[in-house]
Amino acid sequence: MSRFKKQTAIELFAGIGGFRLGLEASGIQTIWANDINELCCQVYQSNFGQNSIVLGDIQSINLADIPDHDLLTAGFPCQPFSAAGKKLGIRDQFRGTLFEKIVEIIDTKKPHYFLLENVKRILTMEQGHHFKVILNALASLNYLIEWRIISPINFGIPQNRERIFIFGSRCKSDFNPINLEDHLIFLNQSETEYLNFDFENFEKYLYPILDSPIKNYPWGIAYQNKMYSQSLPSFPDIYPPTRLKNILQSESEVEPQFDFTITVFKAHVFQAWDVEYPPLGGVKASESFG
Repeated sequence: MSRFKKQTAIELFAGIGGFRLGLEASGIQTIWANDINELCCQVYQSNFGQNSIVLGDIQSINLADIPDHDLLTAGFPCQPFSAAGKKLGIRDQFRGTLFEKIVEIIDTKKPHYFLLENVKRILTMEQGHHFKVILNALASLNYLIEWRIISPINFGIPQNRERIFIFGSRCKSDFNPINLEDHLIFLNQSETEYLNFDFENFEKYLYPILDSPIKNYPWGIAYQNKMYSQSLPSFPDIYPPTRLKNILQSESEVEPQFDFTITVFKAHVFQAWDVEYPPLGGVKASESFG
């Protein structure tokens, strides 16, 4: 038996289990999950088991029913911050206040780490005020906070969908800021050198979060209600970029209902319009549009 305890996690606003899949691939066990959407929960249960998720409003769940865990994950509702929504941010009386529940759970359960995800627009809404309110609430819980804008395309996934990831690491009583560099996860060695950051005296760079004159850049840190943010080159590609057409099945393996070749697609379109269409030689849509 391993002498190391298996790391555990919970997944808030779980959807169909995106965080869980990544954690399982990393050897971290998700022991509790929650979502308010019944259809999402049905998919989640189909993938991970009947008792894998709790259906219900997170606001009505008793915190005592949430098990202790090492890592809390949450892709909290992005509609209040999305460019496609009403842009109410933390003033959204239904969704915006759900962030307060995350803070309450972190404060009560005190996991070693948390990882939150949202749309990148949260950084800049109303000159960054919304993000600074969120950051201040998290940094007041005795966590070292780091954030960065990352896209799936940086990991070889054919989708450019930038998101902000906020990582928190609970500070122990003997936490020494001199060791700050050991706690950061979103910087590589070359980027650390690019910052030209004096880690041994990093506190001299920090400003009070709510009164900070600095802009919310795509990377930054926060500690004890103070923050530092810096512009960096684009997040480096961990895996080479991949085009969608290179990972699609070959035409002979595609089931008829998923056959999206130009010929079949055009046939359906023109049949719907009740007109004739010219033959297009069976060129794959991915080859034409990819």
